Order: sequence, then C-alpha cells, then structure tokens
Amino acid sequence: MDFSRYDQSLQELHRQHQAYLQVADKRVMSVLRAMLRQALDLNDTALIGYVYHSMAFAEHFIMGRYQPFLKNLALSARYLLRCQDQSELMHVYYLVAIDSMNMGLNDISAYYFREARNIAEATGQNTSAAVLDQSIGHILLQLGQAKEARRYIKKSLQVVKNDKKHPHYFSNFTANYMNDVIACLELDHLEQAKKSFRTVTAFMEKHPNVFRSGTYLDYELLHLHLAVTEGDQKEAAVSFEKLVSLMKEDSMLHLYIEEIRKLISLLISKGQYVWIEEILAIIDDKGISPDAVDALKVMAGIKIDYYKASGQTEKLRDSYRELDSVYEMAAARQASSRVYINSLVQFTTNLRKEREELLARQNELINMREVDPLTQLPNRYSANIKLDEAFERAYHDKTKLGIVYLDVDGLKQTNDTKGHLAGDEWLVLLSRHLSEYTASHAFFASRFGGDEFVLIFENKEDGQIEAAMDAMKQNCPVPFSSGFYNAVPYGKQKSWDFLELADMELYKEKKQKKRQL
Repeated sequence: MDFSRYDQSLQELHRQHQAYLQVADKRVMSVLRAMLRQALDLNDTALIGYVYHSMAFAEHFIMGRYQPFLKNLALSARYLLRCQDQSELMHVYYLVAIDSMNMGLNDISAYYFREARNIAEATGQNTSAAVLDQSIGHILLQLGQAKEARRYIKKSLQVVKNDKKHPHYFSNFTANYMNDVIACLELDHLEQAKKSFRTVTAFMEKHPNVFRSGTYLDYELLHLHLAVTEGDQKEAAVSFEKLVSLMKEDSMLHLYIEEIRKLISLLISKGQYVWIEEILAIIDDKGISPDAVDALKVMAGIKIDYYKASGQTEKLRDSYRELDSVYEMAAARQASSRVYINSLVQFTTNLRKEREELLARQNELINMREVDPLTQLPNRYSANIKLDEAFERAYHDKTKLGIVYLDVDGLKQTNDTKGHLAGDEWLVLLSRHLSEYTASHAFFASRFGGDEFVLIFENKEDGQIEAAMDAMKQNCPVPFSSGFYNAVPYGKQKSWDFLELADMELYKEKKQKKRQL
C-alpha cells in the first residue's frame, strides 16, 4: 500500500503501525483503529481493506485473539474483492494459508496459497508468485504428493534464483533446492537428489554467515540422510557430529520432526542404533512443547518404531503409553480448537460465496454494457471494439475486411400502425435470424442502434458475403435492406471509413427499392 498519496496524518499513523508491528506492541491496535476511522471517512475501499487486514494480523499474532482475527479478515476480503487492484487481497489469502497450515488444514492452506499465487501472477509480482509456488510445493510434500510438489518447486526456482535483489533471495534459493532434495528422495530419484544437494552446498559455501541456524539444521538432516543412503560412513560421521551440535542449540526441534522421522527410519534400516539413541536423547532433553501435538505424535511413533526394531520391550511399552497420552492431549486440543477450525472453514465458505456473487454481478454489468437488452446481440459498444480489432488485423495481414450495414424496411410504419411492441418484435425476429447464420457464414452480428445492424466479415471475398446475404434475405421473416463494403485497408483509412462506405451502399439499395414501388 502506497501511503505517499495520503495526508501527513495517515502517513504518521502508518509509520506508528509499522514501528509497533516490529516489536509486537499491543498499542498497534489503537493506531489501526485511528487509521480505520480516517479510511472510512475517505470511503477509500482499498485503504479500508488494507487496515482491516492489518488489524487481522495484529489480532492473531500480537493480541492472540482468533475470532477477531477471522472477523477482520472477512471484512478485509469483502472490501479488497471490490478493488480493481487485487495485490492487497493476495496478502489476505497468504495469511489464511499460513493460519490453515498451522491448524493442520493443509488442503485449505494449499487452496489459499494457490489463490494468492494467481493474484501475484496476474499483477506482475513474479517473485511473489514464485515464493508462493515454493509454499505450495512445501504443502504438497506434507500431503505426500512429491511428484506434484517438484513441479511447483521447479517453477519457483526459475524465478527466485535470478532475483538477487529480493530481500529473501538466499532463503528462497536454499529452501527450494532443499525441498527438491526431499521430493527426489521421496520419489527414489537419488541422483537428482544428490545434484540438487550439491547445488545448495555450493551456494551456502559461497554465501556464509547469511543463513539462520535452522537452515543449517535442515541442511545437515539432508546431508546425513544422503550420506547414509550411499553408505559413505566417513561423510555420515562428519555430518552426524554437525547435526548433533545444531540440535543441541535449537529450541524448536518440533519444526524439523518430519525430516527427523525420515532420517531415523533410514537409520533403523541401516542398523545405526547408536546415532538414533543420541538423537532421541537430545530431543528428550530439549523437550517438545505440549502445544506441538502433531510433533509429539510423530515423536512417539519414532520411538515405537525404534524400540520395536531394537527389541527394547520396556521402552516400547513406555512409548505406547506416551502415544496414548498424546492422543488424549490431541482430543482435548481438538475440542478446544474446533470452534476456531469451524470458523476458518466458514470463512472459506463465505468468501467463496461472496466471490461468486461479486463475479456474477460483474458479469451482469459487463453484459449490460456490451449486449443489447432487446435483441441480446452485441451492441454498438461491442461492435466498435470488434471493428477496430478486425481492422487492425486486416491492415496488418493485408487481408479483406467486409462490413455489412443493414436496416429493417418499413419499421417506422409498423411502429405507427401496430405499435412499438410490434416493431420490437420485428427487431427480435431479425436478430434471431442473423444469429442462426453467424457460425455457418463466419461473421459477427450486432445491433448498431435503432433498426440498424452491422455485420463484420474477415478475410472473405465479395461473392462469399453476397451468398451469405442472399441466404439470409430468402428466409428472413422481416424485410430488410443492406449494403456492404469489402476491401483491404490501405493508407490512412480508418475503421469508420468502412462503416461509412457500407452505409452508402445501403442507401443506394434503399433508394433503388423506392424507385421500384
């Protein structure tokens, strides 16, 4: 949102908003409420939507209040859906996607990541679209769809690796390549996994000290996985020592639990029990937050698999009891969070409904603007657009453009003697008749105004146009006169010159008919 176009008061509020946001200061809400009052006074749809989105973010991630988060998010979407520039709506969808992912609702998360990505692409935000492709790829990996995930990862890499000015260039680059390693391992494409890993290794060595510790932990998990898979004990030992050191320093081990699970499964198959014991001891020592129920489930499952394989019966029984305890915690958590999940699903349903209604209304307005309400043929506005496009093609390709001008014979007399409803019926009958021939004779038909109609033929010879007009006149329930002009545009001719010349031919035919009466 560009605040430079607003007055100093709003700009100052925006600066305060950003400052409070950086330090998670709860005073941000009072600033946002002041911004909302001004936005509503200005009746600025885009600004109102932006402020509601900012309020939603603050409610969720600073205030910790979920219901106000969804309420403000819904209000934000309602306003931003009505903006011509949809770039701000992208941030709303991204926020819903992240929240859905945190809730474990990966299907909803993938849906909103895709919606955000479509807006980014439509508004020319190529790197944003690529980063969202990366997020979609990550979600698909979580859903076990490694093949489809690779498609998004590759698409993301094509863009992010070339945008070196992006503030998250380094993390975008490494995250994509490491996701590709994971996907390739899932698909048993070992050589491709090694190739992607070599790329990320060279990149990280070339750019030291720019990555957070979590990136190195992710990296060593993959490093050890590949070394063990290839049976390179020396390389595996070096990687294992680095991994252990990183795990001891990290307080968020639940974030890596899926890759830890895959690694331990591999180590079990290779009989590397000593390493497993050390990894489990570190995780038990660091602990996993009770809030990370999904991670606790995975951890209990890891222990069950390991103690079963290593024949440690007593520890195996303890692990089963631990898993039962986790399921009890999960049930309690699910009961308490059900209202939030239901609210999120309802938000999605309402948003889809609102978008459908808005789209239907937009289509209705477009139809009213471009279609004649009586005859349902394209109107003068549509005809002018079509004529200009056809003229440009004919001029560029040196092909013929044919314009037929026609009007109804005796419509004024019908209106005067039988009434305008009868005259309207003639116009409807003629329109239906013209429509029956548009496909077979390849022309565009429109009601140009009153009793006048314009037909546009592209790349047709005079004889083809004459044949089409003869066929229509023979079976038409309404008498009409017509004139056409068909030629290759040249020099300084304009599209309206063709209309005028066709109108002149129509005038000649009408004059000739009057002489015959």
